Amino acid sequence: MRSESREGVSQVFLEFDLDRDIDVAAPDVRDKVAATQSELPTDAEAPVVEKFDPDAAPILGIVLAGDASIGDLTRYADDVLKPRL
Repeated sequence: MRSESREGVSQVFLEFDLDRDIDVAAPDVRDKVAATQSELPTDAEAPVVEKFDPDAAPILGIVLAGDASIGDLTRYADDVLKPRL
């Protein structure tokens, strides 16, 4: 478990063993989080529990910028860069 907080938002991340069924774990986590909701500040938004698959996240992002039009940059990305990657 790890958490990150900054002004106005906090996130808690849980990592499960590979043999744990995430579809069973998620409702358990939602129940535990819901049980603590009364301890949050009254103006806090309701917590949200989401499943995240890091294998589904991109490993590379590329940004193109230049004097060319968006259409030309898009064609260049699709026709030249994408096949090379």
